[in-house]
Amino acid sequence: LERDSHMYRKVKNFFYTSMLYRKKKHRVNIIKSIKRITHPVYYNRKFWAYTSVVIDRHVTCDSKFGLRLTSRLLWHSTGSIDPESIISLDDVKFNPTKTLWARAITCSCDAAHAATTAYQDKSTGVKKMLLCLVTVGLPLICGPNPYIMAPINNRIELPLAYKYINKDQEVSVPYDSIMGCHQGSWIYALPDGCSILPAFVVEWTEK
Repeated sequence: LERDSHMYRKVKNFFYTSMLYRKKKHRVNIIKSIKRITHPVYYNRKFWAYTSVVIDRHVTCDSKFGLRLTSRLLWHSTGSIDPESIISLDDVKFNPTKTLWARAITCSCDAAHAATTAYQDKSTGVKKMLLCLVTVGLPLICGPNPYIMAPINNRIELPLAYKYINKDQEVSVPYDSIMGCHQGSWIYALPDGCSILPAFVVEWTEK
């Protein structure tokens, strides 16, 4: 993106919303470039097909539970893997990993949180991470729990989590994703890449 473009400024401001508060030995985070990702028709269709399934799930569920379908812009870091390498001409490949809840893909509301595990080029020191459009649907908000089942995205029925009122009462709650707080930031655990549409690659350095 051109630095004077409206889209560049929007992504830059979104990045610095949380990165401004990340101070490490008085270093400053400086954006080197922002690249917009163009996906093949196949992957766009897969993402929107999943979103349609989520919408169909909640046609009847929303009135019962008083919940609303949501999509969000979230940050995703790829650790030792260059984020641009997972985006091919044919597909986008995310690898679910072990999380605080279930084996899933995690995305963060804060760039500062995602940056802690961002890919870094060893030769140049440049870091990279993805800004993604994510269909989170109905999130289950809970603390760390390795026994929470990851949502299954290819069916209309929602998985259920059970909230215990006391030892004799429980309430079943449907969910599409898991949401929790980790190191002061809200993160989402998602079943697989069908719910995630990478929109931008942000490159930056610390100086």
